[in-house]
Amino acid sequence: MVSHNLTLNKLYIKTDASRNKSDSSVAFHSPQLNKIQRKITLHPLATVYSAELIAILLAVKRVQKLHSPLFSNILIISDSKAAIQNATNPLHKRKTSPIIIFIRKILEYLMHFHHCKIESIYAPSHSGIPGNELVD
Repeated sequence: MVSHNLTLNKLYIKTDASRNKSDSSVAFHSPQLNKIQRKITLHPLATVYSAELIAILLAVKRVQKLHSPLFSNILIISDSKAAIQNATNPLHKRKTSPIIIFIRKILEYLMHFHHCKIESIYAPSHSGIPGNELVD
């Protein structure tokens, strides 16, 4: 269960992807950064799963660029259980894609060099978590 109250020095990032007949799009949002940070359209053949991974990748790349000691704890929230588990669990045994490897390398960098504590959770769409509806 996730508290809806924001914690000091914890950066909350909600990622999301969507697919329609013509394309896929991705976005991520952080209440502390106060706006949707990135929204892009992907190739029409991109799957929802790969789009979810790209949303997570864009979010962690943004955190890496922040270099802010204000956020020593990072919580990544995704409505794709498979994407969040595969991207953040280094012990996962499935065949690993280059996107997942890149995400894991950035997370390792943040933990090692910035001493960040990284957490990730699955949160179903429209579950009442702040920022969830913004990126949906």
